[in-house]
Amino acid sequence: MKQLTFFLLIILFLTSCKKDDDIPPTPEPQPNYFTFTGQVGTNDNSTVVSNDNNLIICGNTGSNLSILKITKTGTQIWRNDFGAGNNSSASGVAELNGYIFICGKTSRNYSTTKNDILLIKANSAGDTIWTKTYGGAEAEYGTNIIATSDGNILIAGKTESFGAGMFGDIYLVKVNTSGDTIWTASYPDQDQEVPFHLMETQNGEYLVTGTNEDNSQYRELYLLKVSATGQQIWNKKIGPPTWKWGYSTIELTNGDLLTCGKHTVSGYNQALLVKTDNTGNVIWEKEFGVNNLSEEGNSVKQNRDGSFTITGTCFDVSTGQTDIILLKVDQNGNQLWLKKFGSPSSDSGVNLIKDSNDDNIITGNYNGLIFMTKTDNNGVFK
Repeated sequence: MKQLTFFLLIILFLTSCKKDDDIPPTPEPQPNYFTFTGQVGTNDNSTVVSNDNNLIICGNTGSNLSILKITKTGTQIWRNDFGAGNNSSASGVAELNGYIFICGKTSRNYSTTKNDILLIKANSAGDTIWTKTYGGAEAEYGTNIIATSDGNILIAGKTESFGAGMFGDIYLVKVNTSGDTIWTASYPDQDQEVPFHLMETQNGEYLVTGTNEDNSQYRELYLLKVSATGQQIWNKKIGPPTWKWGYSTIELTNGDLLTCGKHTVSGYNQALLVKTDNTGNVIWEKEFGVNNLSEEGNSVKQNRDGSFTITGTCFDVSTGQTDIILLKVDQNGNQLWLKKFGSPSSDSGVNLIKDSNDDNIITGNYNGLIFMTKTDNNGVFK
């Protein structure tokens, strides 16, 4: 009897100790895409957090400009599609005191390629209050916009009227909330610069991030720092001789700057992350990617633990399609993980916003539509 009892206990023990390998893994949550008609503006700052803690997104739908307000859980509150003139498009949005400001470009008429900077003011429901344009005899366009700490609006763009000539220079236009010009400034250079991002620093100065194309056709990551009145403080060109673009910059608490973008080598891009001090001197550079794919970082934010998260785009040369990427690195720029996701069509991650609980909110373009999705700080979809 004792032998039988012992034998049964052995069987019970063995069956209760089934290997973990035999247990099917819990599937990781898949992206939950909230989609809306249109295409989001291509630069960081085409999505902002509103003063009531929702999201305002600007983009383009056919020949119309689009602006929509959604909750952080993906529910549309309102949208407005409106024509703003000939060949108009939106690139950036800002909110100030409950009013919404959209920048972009508009052609003077259908028979010319010469654009002006476009600025639209809308109320809290997205209804247009006024539309204004800024420019000279040649072509200008706006690429990014911010609300400044002194209660005004600053637009970054490109000018052929007020810079060094036909290739164009960075152009800043500061206006009040009625659209009246406070000051304008251009920054002539022997090369061609394109601004992609605009931000205000902790001390009230402004930083423009973009790319510079020199006479040998190389492209360099370009940083431009100006005073509160638009006077140039310094500029830095990072990368020669190579191909580097800067798409978005954040300022760290100690004043250092962190810029994401891309570095092109032999026809392939690598997502680029560059840390500089507060005068633009490089501290370190890091690159990230997947073999045989081309990546770029479009928006970067810092997490509560000091690490950084980047969203961007991954291009598969073999299929010609793009996917969204989400990448996390530690404080020294060492990769922790990289996720690639999207539809069978072409997709891109354009904006990254950190929620109050440190979640990642990503907006961009998905299968021909504006999209929003959300992950926790470890990249698990919610």
